[in-house]
Amino acid sequence: YFIEIKYYTERELSGYGPLYTLMNDPYIEEITVDRPGMPVAVFHSLYPLTWLDTNVILSESEIDDLALSLSRRTGRTLSIAHPYIEGLLPEGHRIAATYGREISRFGSSIVIRKHRQKPISIIELVKQRVLSPLIAAYLWLLLDLKAPMLIVGPTASGKTTLLQALLGLIPASRRIVTIEDTPELNLIHHRRWDSLTTRYTYLSSEGEDIDLYKLAKFALRRRADYLVIGEIRGEEARLYIHAAVSGHGALATFHADTAESAILRLKAPPIEIGDAYIPALWSIIVVKRVHTPLEGIELRRVVAIKEIVEENSSWRLQTVFKWTPAKDIHEPREIEELLEKSKRLQTYSEHTNIGLETIKRELKVRTYHIMKMV
Repeated sequence: YFIEIKYYTERELSGYGPLYTLMNDPYIEEITVDRPGMPVAVFHSLYPLTWLDTNVILSESEIDDLALSLSRRTGRTLSIAHPYIEGLLPEGHRIAATYGREISRFGSSIVIRKHRQKPISIIELVKQRVLSPLIAAYLWLLLDLKAPMLIVGPTASGKTTLLQALLGLIPASRRIVTIEDTPELNLIHHRRWDSLTTRYTYLSSEGEDIDLYKLAKFALRRRADYLVIGEIRGEEARLYIHAAVSGHGALATFHADTAESAILRLKAPPIEIGDAYIPALWSIIVVKRVHTPLEGIELRRVVAIKEIVEENSSWRLQTVFKWTPAKDIHEPREIEELLEKSKRLQTYSEHTNIGLETIKRELKVRTYHIMKMV
């Protein structure tokens, strides 16, 4: 009897009400309440093929009350006048909710993307075969060289997860400035992490709106070794490129299906990056949720890494790594083949007088240490 009282007390105090049990499951990544009378659905990391229905079914009034309660916890107003919100809950979870039938045909709705309490590491991603040890060593080396990188992929493909893992490889002596619309990155272990987030207001009396572009411009004055934009959506991409050509380590995520489509989006309105500035990027990393023939389930994989190589006053994309679906492996698997493919590392070797043999030894040591920790 005491256990039941304890459970219901904790449930009500949590603010999540009927979603309390789902929020406590560490394997649930996302929760969606779409409409009254329908099961609450979850995306579960152990069963990643599709959305799973639960036995939690809420009435219209329960969803209304829950949406209002959660919106208050984000510090934002949800009402008939402002029928949708996107915000951050105190625990770090991201919520997007609607209220009533103003913009949602079936009434109030809630989507919660859960925040990992423990940041994921590059070693965990290697264990999950999202990327190979050699890819991890290659990206680690690029980070140390402050090579500008762009992580692209569709929604929920693992872009931010990979970005989080890569940032964990940056030495504590380097200063990282992150810019996000909704905070998702967690670098609390890093002593020199400067986290900036946007601010939007309903009324002019509440102050000015501070968007990603303003924050990126501001961040360039904060002496960052690495400038990180959680997700590029618009003109802040120009400042990302500016940081790249100014010698900062520049990292960001971007919605695109391939490296080629990412560049097309960067060059198209409203971003309109000039063709001459595209080579400021070193590498484009493509991540996707893929259906693996061996396991027969949907998993996240780095499917390609392409370098942007300058050539005859122009540029081209050079494939450095690719994922082979039939075997579920990443190629190349040997350092010698990687160095043959990586024109960027070859150019770096020529310009710095650091021999390819030195780079080869460095990649070998890093790959060894990664494999020892897997």
